[in-house]
Amino acid sequence: MSMERKMSDRANELLADYHDAVVRGEQPEVESYLARCGPEEREPLRAAIRDLEAIAPAPVPVQRAQRVLESMRRARRNRERYETAQQRLRSVAEGLTDPVGFLQGALGISGQRLKPATEAAFYRQTPGHERPDMLSCASPGDVLYGDARPTDRRDPIGLVREERAGAAKRARRSDAEIAALERELDRKAEETLREHGVSTPPVDLESLAGEMLLAVAEAPIEAPEGCLVTDGEIGAILIGSSMPEPLRRRFTLAHEIAHFILHRDQGAFCDTSAELQDYTTELEQEANLLASRLLMPASLLRDRLPDLQSRPPAFALADGLCREFEVSLEAALRRMVRLSSTRCALVISREGVVTAFERSPDLGCRVRWNQSVPAESAAARLQSAGPGDTGGSRLPARRWLSAAAESSHASTDPLAATAQEESRRMEIGIVYSLIVLQP
Repeated sequence: MSMERKMSDRANELLADYHDAVVRGEQPEVESYLARCGPEEREPLRAAIRDLEAIAPAPVPVQRAQRVLESMRRARRNRERYETAQQRLRSVAEGLTDPVGFLQGALGISGQRLKPATEAAFYRQTPGHERPDMLSCASPGDVLYGDARPTDRRDPIGLVREERAGAAKRARRSDAEIAALERELDRKAEETLREHGVSTPPVDLESLAGEMLLAVAEAPIEAPEGCLVTDGEIGAILIGSSMPEPLRRRFTLAHEIAHFILHRDQGAFCDTSAELQDYTTELEQEANLLASRLLMPASLLRDRLPDLQSRPPAFALADGLCREFEVSLEAALRRMVRLSSTRCALVISREGVVTAFERSPDLGCRVRWNQSVPAESAAARLQSAGPGDTGGSRLPARRWLSAAAESSHASTDPLAATAQEESRRMEIGIVYSLIVLQP
């Protein structure tokens, strides 16, 4: 990862002093200001003074100069508040029971009423309603693509949301709306990373957070895996230190950064493992999609695999991306499938039942969610295998897929194709299956 050279606090102070002198009608000597800072700070300061003169050349209109100067002073104050918050986060103690209150104190905004932004906050404030197990509710893939259907399993999410005003808004976006959302989030991720000088993988999330004035610390919090509190200008994040997998902590941090970018007006987020897998509510769906793009921006993926879009996804390719971008296998597979122009899908099954999926934009079909995987498939055989075991099959596509999706523009019936399967058994009984349609 590379970061562009940034102005030091000393150089920022000299820049503000220089502008103050211009506003007062003086003609400050640039070289005298450069002489007051270290050698490595002089070129960034010289460039900043040139930029300042280009924005507001002398004679400077007083109101405009005052606005520029106030913006610079606000940025300096926010930087000082961020540094104070980062120091305070180092004092986090064992047994932290109120992470939101602790983060408010770190930011110096204790006592302010924050908006309960997430469904987790709603459940905490609604006695008698426990947060449901995501595996027993509507599939993230189904809801993401507007395909959710009633099932014979319990669905307390739907019931609670219908009965309680103020619950998190459920995401029921069409395929076209999802495609538009993904394009916007791709743009926002690229813009954010470019602004903060990120040019190579793996993305250094801690440095990125610091550039965005987000103080970050790990803490012994149990129920939520990640918490964000923000006043709209700076923020503070706690990541659960009890999470055993570094990649899981990494995604959690990306998720909280995404909330800050997209939803900073909401005030606070406390995300459990369910929220970090949640594609059923709009805010969590958006944060998850942006998090994957911050970790694996399309431009960096295409730099490494120029033909990524045209070639079918495969585990061998995904393994390489996992190592280079420091992401989980599921995150890499989902990203590859959504970027692929081939007709393909990722199917995730547990105990022989499809629990989630991701499909390429042009697949033209739905995945048979909440049903058993085909008995002849490698996914079925691998349910009794060990972690890391693999297998494959060739079956009629209709054994995996169902009726055409709303956005299907396929010139041929996808259900008449052959589905090439590549599957791998993971831990805790989960099997990942890549399905690629072939004529």
